[in-house]
Amino acid sequence: MDSGPVEFDRSTPRLLEPDTEDNLHQLFLDNNWTDKLPIVLPTEERVAAMLAGTRRRPGDVVGRMRSTHFREYWEFTVEKVAVNAVMAGARPEYFPVILALGATGVTARSSSSSAMASMAVVNGPIRNEIGMNAGTGALGPYSHANATIGRAYGLLSQNGQGARCPGTATWAIRATATPTTASPSPRTRSAVRGSLSTSSTASRRRTAR
Repeated sequence: MDSGPVEFDRSTPRLLEPDTEDNLHQLFLDNNWTDKLPIVLPTEERVAAMLAGTRRRPGDVVGRMRSTHFREYWEFTVEKVAVNAVMAGARPEYFPVILALGATGVTARSSSSSAMASMAVVNGPIRNEIGMNAGTGALGPYSHANATIGRAYGLLSQNGQGARCPGTATWAIRATATPTTASPSPRTRSAVRGSLSTSSTASRRRTAR
């Protein structure tokens, strides 16, 4: 009997304890907040720079996603998309495209027992303005815009819908790390950015779940 979408606890502190960059990277890996590739730690400064790529307010709701029909939809804001874009290594000028992908509500991390992949087609003047490759080798490497926009879309889908990694669950937490020292072993303060707060649970502290 179908009892409706499954709900999950998304409560989490906004701030992480100060730690070294190496430890923060490991924390992101251990908690499945990444695609298992190296990320750019989303510091508050980096997130702010990404947000400068749009006129939309950080708290504006971009869209909702879910990985499959029996999971609840999770809602995400402009700021939450920006955190994933920073992690992916995207540039602020790519941000309008990443926001547009998020606004579709179509996930790049579908739940399936078969092999699949998602593809997005970008058209219009912006593709040339940001240097996307639409010609030879468009599906290959070497285009920074293509690669990081696609990765940001994937990270948003993973963290913005409650997707699962094989054998584990990801609860869509992203952190914003702020360097506090320039010592050889810098310690950083990491603020967890909420990516999945629904309109009924979103707080002024922008909690992560």
